Amino acid sequence: MIVLNPGVPTEPPMDGPARIVEAHAINLSTHSPAKHPEGVQGRLAVRLLEDGTIGRVRFEAPRPAKPVMAEIERGLLGWRFEPPTRLGKPTETWVNLVYSSAPSPVPGADTPPRSLFAVTPDYPIELWRPWALTGSAAPVVSIPGDSAPKPSQTASQPAPIGDNPRVAAAQVRNPLGTAGAGPSSSSHAAWFSGHVALRVDVDATGLVAGVTVVRATASCFESPAIGTVMHWRFSPAITGGVPVPAAMIVPISSPGTIENPPPLFFKPAGDARGAWDEPPRMRYLDLPIYPADLLNAGISGRATARLELDASGAITDAKLLEATRPEFGHALLASALRCQHDPARRDGRRVPATIVRTAVFADDLWNRKPVSGETPALMLRLTDPGEAVAENLLDEPLRRIAGPPPAFAVDRAALEPASATVEFTVSSEGAVQAPHIVDSSTPAAGYAAVQAVATWRYAPPRQGGAPVPALARVTFASP
Repeated sequence: MIVLNPGVPTEPPMDGPARIVEAHAINLSTHSPAKHPEGVQGRLAVRLLEDGTIGRVRFEAPRPAKPVMAEIERGLLGWRFEPPTRLGKPTETWVNLVYSSAPSPVPGADTPPRSLFAVTPDYPIELWRPWALTGSAAPVVSIPGDSAPKPSQTASQPAPIGDNPRVAAAQVRNPLGTAGAGPSSSSHAAWFSGHVALRVDVDATGLVAGVTVVRATASCFESPAIGTVMHWRFSPAITGGVPVPAAMIVPISSPGTIENPPPLFFKPAGDARGAWDEPPRMRYLDLPIYPADLLNAGISGRATARLELDASGAITDAKLLEATRPEFGHALLASALRCQHDPARRDGRRVPATIVRTAVFADDLWNRKPVSGETPALMLRLTDPGEAVAENLLDEPLRRIAGPPPAFAVDRAALEPASATVEFTVSSEGAVQAPHIVDSSTPAAGYAAVQAVATWRYAPPRQGGAPVPALARVTFASP
């Protein structure tokens, strides 16, 4: 099963965006599952003609195998769009698309695991935006416990496991992850979308034993995706009539208006606007973490950094240009160094690029219009009532389910070792909240550690058998 989500036109300005009016699923499950254990995923762009049909398909790097491209191109022949308009008239334009598929989950099994119960991930509040300001309309739904109606996540989100016929129930959770807080207008909607591919280990009883992130387009979707999959229930895999443990790859889409267009979270540097025909593309987006002390004190601000990319898209240098507070600058650089880019191109060749990123640290972003080139900061607030329990008072030690090590921003010239100790609260559901630096060899190392633990997920901590928030402290050191 392949799912394609529409992006936005890459040739603004437009009076109205392109919209899909007819789409058909494309089956890629037969294409080299052994070579693609995490599934087939990538991006493409299509040239829309004035009548809403597709005139050309362009695959972005890394390009899939030729049979996969041929299958997608054949499948897209039946797609129809409502074309975008410029000055009230239909016009040709390029539209960005993303595709993903899940491979056969358990080769050789008589019966693979099947989803029996699924919940959808919470949507980050920082990516919630006034829909009326984006020039489109969205379906809304009232969520119990919140006075403001909100767009349904199911409107643009596919079933968690593609065409699985045995999904028996789906619970739509509050996309904001809060009760009674957030947008006050009925015209708000999920703004930025993406996808996460997870390896899910299912035990012989159908319970989830472990989850690993295989691939993601944005860090902000990883922890919510892991947390929800941990609540899923499966029928176990069957081999020779006996239930057995199994592992499968599950793609999860996060709903939103648009899919990661090239200049969404950065702009060309002023002296580099003519350096490329095609701008760099964000392959993996890491959003900065709002420093806990400043968030609690209600201090807002912004920071801007200049990033140098080589011809492969890798970051070779990062320089802070300005920041209203030093903490905001450190947080921006820590996140920027974890981002991944596809390179810019000129005359069809990969070329170095210089881009500028601006991070906005504010707790009311859901009431602001999205601005191209600006990155919202994530707010990891404390949501569980009561004090966090010390780890030695829990029924068992904290168990981390998933999460990468910190990418320390080490001085390349000095090559000095880096270390940092961070403290945070693990919520009763296993999410990391309010991470702050206890000690670090450099500010860069401390904020890199905070940036890393933000995507971690734990098994829910328990005391006396009941889920409780817990206090955690972790020390990192570079090799």
